[in-house]
This record gives sequence, structure tokens and C-alpha cells, in this order.
Amino acid sequence: EWVSPDNLVVQGDWLYLSADGDCSSRIYRCRFNGSQIQDLGEKAYNAAFAVEGDWIYTIAQGAVVKKRLDGTDQTVVAPLPAKTFPLYTFLVREGCAYFTARNEELFRVDLRTGRIAAIRTWNVSADISCPERLVEDEGWLYYQEPGRHDTNSRQVMRLRLDGTDESGVCYGWPQPH
Repeated sequence: EWVSPDNLVVQGDWLYLSADGDCSSRIYRCRFNGSQIQDLGEKAYNAAFAVEGDWIYTIAQGAVVKKRLDGTDQTVVAPLPAKTFPLYTFLVREGCAYFTARNEELFRVDLRTGRIAAIRTWNVSADISCPERLVEDEGWLYYQEPGRHDTNSRQVMRLRLDGTDESGVCYGWPQPH
């Protein structure tokens, strides 16, 4: 019996999911009808993983790692800089992994070379946090600008995949009735 997955990805004839939370989750795969459930081994930090091509990418053992879709051939792509936890979001696009960590930075990892760099830094505090979700579309990363937790001051921003051309997309939100 499945619990609500923390992350769910469809790739080919398989569903990939992570579940069981508490800062580390196992990655599983199964067929669309629920058959052939397979535990792919390594735990994913904060349930964050992405599937691109023939690989699963995740954060494990203090590094960005990749493994084949069946869970074999795990390889370290890049060790993480010191103090990059907690990890909030993880996305793979166009040969790079993107994630927010340490409550203040957006990192990009080149999956071919292993080069890792912070491409955006926020001035955060106890009541202001970095974006918890990234969405990519046509070469842009979209995210909700950090704002105070107790206000409706956040706006939707976008940034090119290379970390340039940040701009606002949507300012403010309608108040619920």
C-alpha cells in the first residue's frame, strides 16, 4: 500500500516515486498498474530526485548522484559545497541540475563536468526563506520570490537557466474571500 508520494515522475512505462519523508526517502518504481514494484536503493535527501534520459539524479551522501533507471551504476556527479542543507527543490534540465539549499542559494550543477556554482543568492532571515519550488519552461526557471512568511508580499519571478536576466512576472496575489 502506497503512501502519498513526496515526488512522482513518469518516464516511459514506469512511475518513479519517493515516499516516507523525514528528510530522506527511498526511490521506487512500478508499472502504471502498480505491478513490478522495485526499490531502487539509495535514499534521496528530502525526497528530491529527477529523471532525465536514462538516468535518475538525486542528492545522496553529500553529493549530486546519478544512477540508471533500474537503480544500478550509481555515480557521484559532484560533491556538494559545505553546509548546503536543507535542500528545498531539485530540477534537471538541459544537462544541468538546479536546487535551492542552505536557505539562501540557488545552485546549478553541470551534469557532464560536475562543476557546481551558486547562480542566485537571497538575503534570508528567520522569517524569510528561499524558494521551495522551481519550475522550468522554455529556458526559464520560475519561482516565487522569497518574502515574509506572515504576509502576502511574494511575487513570481523568472531567471534564465544560466542565472541571468532575472525579472518579475506577477506581482501580488488576490486576497481570498
